Amino acid sequence: MIVHIDCNSYFASCEIADHPELADKPVIVSSSNDNNGGIILALNKPAKQLGLKRGLPIFQAFKGHQPDEPYMLNGTEVFFFEVDHKKYGRISEQIMSIVLEQEIVLNFVQYSVDEFFGEIPVDDDPDELRQYIKQVKDLIETTTHIPVSCGSAATYTLAKVATHYAKQYSGYNGICILPEEKREKALQLLPIEEVWGIGRAFRKHLERTNIKTAWDFIQKSDEYILNVFNSTAVNTWKELRGIRAIELKKHDQRQSIAHTRTLTRTSHDLDYLLQQLSSYTSAAAFKLREQHSCCQQLTVFLQTNRHRTDLPQYTNEQTHKFASPESDSGTLIAAAAQAFRTIYRPGYEIKRLGVILDKIVDANTMQLDLFEDPHKQRLRKAQSAVDAINRKFDRELVHSGSFTDSSDHNPGITK
Repeated sequence: MIVHIDCNSYFASCEIADHPELADKPVIVSSSNDNNGGIILALNKPAKQLGLKRGLPIFQAFKGHQPDEPYMLNGTEVFFFEVDHKKYGRISEQIMSIVLEQEIVLNFVQYSVDEFFGEIPVDDDPDELRQYIKQVKDLIETTTHIPVSCGSAATYTLAKVATHYAKQYSGYNGICILPEEKREKALQLLPIEEVWGIGRAFRKHLERTNIKTAWDFIQKSDEYILNVFNSTAVNTWKELRGIRAIELKKHDQRQSIAHTRTLTRTSHDLDYLLQQLSSYTSAAAFKLREQHSCCQQLTVFLQTNRHRTDLPQYTNEQTHKFASPESDSGTLIAAAAQAFRTIYRPGYEIKRLGVILDKIVDANTMQLDLFEDPHKQRLRKAQSAVDAINRKFDRELVHSGSFTDSSDHNPGITK
């Protein structure tokens, strides 16, 4: 059976592991909390109970907050941590080592910084399977103090479905096993947007075709699925039916790709800074595709020269989340530009800026748009051709255009 291990509220849990006294208090991880900037990236259950949500801007959640004062909401203090990707990556590697050393889970693969897949060769005894999974779960939690939820089923997609229920219902105690005889009920209760490989972005389109649940989806005929959807959706449809159609392979894949530079000269010129950021993003995108990966989010940051005490100081970052994993340079550059414009402030002399690509997934198993635009397919082929040329000459002979190549700031492929 396939086993899926998912870390609960991972970023927040990592911080609580270092500060156990905050376990029952509202904890938030933000992209930046300087001067009430940034957004909420992760939060624990007590923070959610206050009405806070992921993606909410800090200034909006805590209106009127003054620097150096505790963050208060409805009379309750909320504890903040700035995102620390190095720490989260280090703990993720620790979880990998813990599971591998147990030698219970076979073909163990890290899917993202907080998700893992593997196999346990037990198909006909749910009680035995649960005991094995509990051993793995207990060791992860006692060693790292990171709570995890586990799901097990015949395929990767069904295992993700099982984990969904492990998180939703406390009676499962963090472990849900989904045998064939319980599959129908589980899929009937599962909204289609919760299915791995589909996502919320396509709910309205699917509902117009009367596909509201995962069960509705798998009731469609082979002919209909093959004619309407792309290969990713077809694989999802098969997996929900219990037919294994996805293969995850181990590979040396970076979990975060950063490209940062200290500028040769400080500058407050927006066009110049965007040109530099365009180059950095293009380089990071190339590295991403070289390891056959896509990223689910992109973070842009900037900072002034902290040694120039005679100048006003400013540092900030902004994270952009993609509806589906991306690796196309043009798409990443456009997202970087949008994020940069959000945090750019005229008059500040910027000394360092960069881009970080994270939440990296294997391109062969990524969640794709079910109704992918043919134009996007052509762009992907063109990008592959560009990469081949640059690889041959070992330099960026052909690259994505800078933000100032055109009046509408629409990055394209240029020489």
